[in-house]
Amino acid sequence: MMLEPGDAHDSSVPLPDGGRRAVRSPRTFERSPTTFARSRESLSRHPLDAALAFLRWRFGSEFLRSSAHLFLICGKYGLLVGAVLVVFQCLQKAGGQAWAILIGISLALLILVFHYIGGRFLFVLERWDRQINGYLSSSVVPDALSLLSLVGSSAMLVVGAIDALITGSFELVFWGVAVFIWGLFVALQSLNLEGMNLQVSPELSPADEILGLIQFGLKILVRLTPVVFGVMVLVGNLQLVMEIIIDGPELNRPEAYAAVGQQASDGKLVQASLDVREPPFRVLRGRETLVMAGVLPGAMYLIYVLGHFASAIFSVFLAAVPENARGGMMTDHPGKNDSTG
Repeated sequence: MMLEPGDAHDSSVPLPDGGRRAVRSPRTFERSPTTFARSRESLSRHPLDAALAFLRWRFGSEFLRSSAHLFLICGKYGLLVGAVLVVFQCLQKAGGQAWAILIGISLALLILVFHYIGGRFLFVLERWDRQINGYLSSSVVPDALSLLSLVGSSAMLVVGAIDALITGSFELVFWGVAVFIWGLFVALQSLNLEGMNLQVSPELSPADEILGLIQFGLKILVRLTPVVFGVMVLVGNLQLVMEIIIDGPELNRPEAYAAVGQQASDGKLVQASLDVREPPFRVLRGRETLVMAGVLPGAMYLIYVLGHFASAIFSVFLAAVPENARGGMMTDHPGKNDSTG
């Protein structure tokens, strides 16, 4: 009889028919040190553990990677569409004024520059993220972030829907859906530690845990950046389309107010005319959303570099502290643990 697949820690027991059966050692019931450590952190299984385990199994590294790549493609090509929409909107609202046309062309060229440099920034961030490993003493922080992201993003989606029903505005609906997508991605990515080159090592000291949390936060931001970039570009394009259809020519020009005033004889009718032409978006308009999306990869690049610079400074300070003053010791191989309880 063939032995079951095993490793150096497996043993075998004789069978009545003379064969032998492999017995898996408890220390090798999991091939993943991170999963093994996670399973030993609690004495009893909580109902939420089953939910997190299902999400962890159903939405793995390949799903997250392909989703981020899809949003990145949407963002890159969406910026090209956004540049065309910005020019069209400025031509619509120009009213024959040359300065308005120049502003529209300048914004379109700026968006094209963002299209070029944004992809390069994201490529560098992805390369750094693959090369850097990290360790955490426990998965409690990622699991907590996952649950809080799910709850917070779902609440934002509900708030946006309620606001749309009450006020008739689409602004919170767009951003509610955007926040829900971001929160869902953060929740799923936080459960996929090994996909981010992070391992759980209970032997880490509290001081070493700070470095691990910094690495975890930076990796989450890097993985989230393409998703935020793509969603913001899509929201910006939708805002531009609605502004072109609903908003029309702006009423901030003196001749626009004069035209409305000539059509009415009392203040009540003038006010009603002005309310009809009220812009559909107040906080962020389409052009502003596209510019913010274009700036995002470069801003994330600076945050990532500065974050690792701060981490390096803390590492130097930590190396000068005696090990007995750190509150624990870090093993030579923190990813391989026999006892993690």
